[in-house]
Amino acid sequence: KAVDDDRLRIEIGGSTDYFAPSVNMSFKLKSDSEKYFLNICDDEEQVKTDKVTETFDKDLISVKVGDVESTFKSIDNSLKIERIFYTKPTEVVKYKLAFSKGVEFLYQGELTTEEIKDGRIRPDNVVGSYAIYCDKANHIQDKSGNTVVNYGCGKIGHLYAPYWFDAKGSEIKGTQELIGNTLTFALPSEKWLDNSAYPIRLDPTLGAESA
Repeated sequence: KAVDDDRLRIEIGGSTDYFAPSVNMSFKLKSDSEKYFLNICDDEEQVKTDKVTETFDKDLISVKVGDVESTFKSIDNSLKIERIFYTKPTEVVKYKLAFSKGVEFLYQGELTTEEIKDGRIRPDNVVGSYAIYCDKANHIQDKSGNTVVNYGCGKIGHLYAPYWFDAKGSEIKGTQELIGNTLTFALPSEKWLDNSAYPIRLDPTLGAESA
């Protein structure tokens, strides 16, 4: 399934010998032959194919395996990613990423004291996130000096900080780490897991936006 606008194309689903929830996002550039892609897929070792319940809709793919459900949903130019646990999870959550050459993920940590004094602001969902850039930036001009395209700073998306929620609305901020092409989300504290009302869900967001 696909959802389109002027800048972004999101494909939900696919067909391979091994099925795992997977979403591919393509970012258009000046010409049709130029584009960047970013694919995010469930880790094959964590989402297996026996006794699978699959749901496909216009902008949704959901796969439930035993006590774990994985969902990708396109909402307002963003991709909502959810891993739902009906029983207490015991291992970190992993996704596999694939992306075009020239795409870079830059970690957004806490602001420094100097940056705060300078008036910079970093919302809570940006602290611990990754800004996504391509290797094109600035203005492209024709021979007359007219701007034909403006890539700005080259930003194509943002992987916001993850949050965990339980069935009663209790929430706790999570942590994420990208090493190579493996995106790992640490589990929240044992105390939070033990006191939560199940099911609980991990809810990171991959947004397409530009400064």
